[in-house]
Amino acid sequence: GQAILALTNISFSESGSVNKVVNGDFSKGLNSWGIWGDGSFSISSGENSSDSALAIQVKQNQFLGMNSESFGVSPETSFTINFRAKIAPLSKGSGYFDVIFQSSEGEVRRLTIPLDAASVVIGTASTDTSGNYTVDRKRLPQGDLELKAWFAGDDMYWPAISRLKLAP
Repeated sequence: GQAILALTNISFSESGSVNKVVNGDFSKGLNSWGIWGDGSFSISSGENSSDSALAIQVKQNQFLGMNSESFGVSPETSFTINFRAKIAPLSKGSGYFDVIFQSSEGEVRRLTIPLDAASVVIGTASTDTSGNYTVDRKRLPQGDLELKAWFAGDDMYWPAISRLKLAP
């Protein structure tokens, strides 16, 4: 399927050291990054000038790959990898993130993280006597959202589901 996402704040650090990923926030455009494939991409900026992101759109039967500038890592050292990706729900299962460790002889290890939009449980609730339920918008994550509510059904009522797309 199709993949639509925005990627930013990429970092790799060993045992609490400094971030080894150069330009992981894309504030300097694609400097220190190699990108290939027939998908489309662009640098987008957010509300602040420091909120740059790599916007990616890959249609079915297209591909897009990217590499950061290479950097050395220490053997037998714990590490932390972080990145922020805003992933459109329709992108679920359409691709993945790979983190690849290489030596001078080739690939040593690969970590694969499938694309998936996060589900955030905002709680369980009972409706009022009219069947209405209210959500405080301040409790929801920022960004474009799809709100889903469902009822499993009971002896009197059929199961039901409702979906609503919310813009920020």
